[in-house]
Amino acid sequence: MNSGPDTPDPQPPGGVPPGEERRGHVVRLLPISVLVLSGDRYFRAAATMLLSRRGCSVLSAAEEREAHEQALLAYVDVLVVELAAPATDHVRRARAIAARIDAAGSAAGRRVAPVGVVVVGEPEDLGDAGDAAAGSEQPVLDKWGPFERLYQAISERDRARRLPPVAGAAAWPASARRAGSG
Repeated sequence: MNSGPDTPDPQPPGGVPPGEERRGHVVRLLPISVLVLSGDRYFRAAATMLLSRRGCSVLSAAEEREAHEQALLAYVDVLVVELAAPATDHVRRARAIAARIDAAGSAAGRRVAPVGVVVVGEPEDLGDAGDAAAGSEQPVLDKWGPFERLYQAISERDRARRLPPVAGAAAWPASARRAGSG
């Protein structure tokens, strides 16, 4: 690999250049696991390839039943779902699908944080919903829009997930604590 003055330094999947310190940020040890749910095989193929190149672990499904089956077998961090329903139903329906995927993870015995959701659609199906939702917590993205926007939304949804605390659980196992530090 050539590392001359004209060659940019490689960046890790998280996007932080080597040597740049980021205090207070969590370093991800495993890749973001993304499930792409879309009836459009071309979108599934393109999204899978581009997300894989960014270091994500990607599954794809053509329909909800297939997505549910994959969620039983594999851990899912973020669901990218294409919906062709009326624009006002996009977010509600996507969250219902994510809730079923959460339930599948729980049924498989995994303690998981809620699945993050990114909703995409065709520009002509979005109408005013894409613009109106742009300032909201959950915008509807143009599925053929810039990939950077999709990847940024996936990263934000992943960071926004929180695992609820377990009553009586210590932050560190007793074996990892120093003597006298309590």
